[in-house]
Amino acid sequence: MNISFRPKSAYLTSLLAGKSTSANGSSISKNSPFRHGLDTVSINAGCLSHLKELGGQDTNTKNVNTDSGDIFESSRRLPIIYVRKGERQPLSDSARETIQKTIESLKSELEKDESFVKSNSRSIFRNPVAQQLATAMILGDPELQDQMAKTIWNDWNNSNLNAKLYPDLNFPCLEIPEDYHDIDIPAMLRSRDKQTVTDVLFAFDSVMVKKAFTTGLTDTERLLSSSNARIDFYNHATFDDKVGPVLEQIEKEFHENGLEFDKDKSYSFTLDTSDFTFRVSGGTEQENELMAKVVNTKNIWGHSYDIDNMNTIIFALLAHRREDGSYNPWSSTSKMDTEEKAAEIREHGIADTPKEYVEKMKQLKEAYSLYRSDESMKRFYGIGVNDLEYKNGQIIGKTPEVATIIEKGSYDFMKEQGFAYIELMKNYTGTPTFETPVFTLDGGKFHVTYNAD
Repeated sequence: MNISFRPKSAYLTSLLAGKSTSANGSSISKNSPFRHGLDTVSINAGCLSHLKELGGQDTNTKNVNTDSGDIFESSRRLPIIYVRKGERQPLSDSARETIQKTIESLKSELEKDESFVKSNSRSIFRNPVAQQLATAMILGDPELQDQMAKTIWNDWNNSNLNAKLYPDLNFPCLEIPEDYHDIDIPAMLRSRDKQTVTDVLFAFDSVMVKKAFTTGLTDTERLLSSSNARIDFYNHATFDDKVGPVLEQIEKEFHENGLEFDKDKSYSFTLDTSDFTFRVSGGTEQENELMAKVVNTKNIWGHSYDIDNMNTIIFALLAHRREDGSYNPWSSTSKMDTEEKAAEIREHGIADTPKEYVEKMKQLKEAYSLYRSDESMKRFYGIGVNDLEYKNGQIIGKTPEVATIIEKGSYDFMKEQGFAYIELMKNYTGTPTFETPVFTLDGGKFHVTYNAD
């Protein structure tokens, strides 16, 4: 069945505010990114003349809500599909230059918005300037458009697969292009349907998340999303980057005690995993004590006002990139698909590390978590992990007294301590020991030793 389109439900207008009509009758804002580089054919009389016939319900049927601008209507919203007519036209040099100037201008404007920049929840969905910036970035990058088109196509295809797997749920099947390259991202951005535009921006964000996990984000891309910036930092920062705030606290501690921090000195930090504290050497007795005070600061109880430098350091050891960008052998790349993982390893490689050290790093996370669980359990229940046994999926007290405490605590004990303890014991393989320093502070920078001793 062919789709017949009404102007009300199928024409495109500029999304940006402040439209002005030019001499040639254009209603696109002078500052709109859409004035340059749009690769769709012209739109005449408000109709999508380049939309291919994809099949579906005719808009004349009673099931279609023409007042809302939807082409389809069902129990689940169906997307409005835009497909390209012919090949995409390359951007001219002047269009590319203009788009780049637009990006720089919008970025500068956004950076001046302190409420946005300093927000821990900033995103393109919370700021119109951020959306304009993302739009300009999309229009100026055909490769990015293809990545977004592939994301959208995969979502639609997965929806169709679910419809076939679960026919009783009456999910409608979507007629989608055979090739994701046919999806016209610029046209979707210009859609009058707000949800279509939102779909595109979600696809942009999905591409940015994947990029944050793999190749890394640019400064502009990090600006657009605090969440993606955090993912990027977690996956690409060096050990020194991640423990930078600890160095600031060390310098502050020295200053408050009348000492000047000497960056030319070298300090070593050895981890005692029996109580997860660092021993510091290399400086004077006072310097070593002050540094130990800072790096051993903990926040096991979760108070928002307490600093947890130990936690910062341990997880920086577990998850960081080498100075040359290579991956650590124990670092997880589970967020990458096979193709991305192979590409990343080809480009950056996996750092050569002693096998014994790798095994210790694989043990460290559960060992550290078990230590924190032990400390918390002792404080709230007066018993530790060594007082318990995990058998046949149950926690058993080693003595009648411990069994009584567990029984008395009942569900509260399990909720606060027990379930976490069970998960830890499933993965715990022992606590590693380190006889030599695990990292140093030399020349004002932290360096991991990667020493297996």
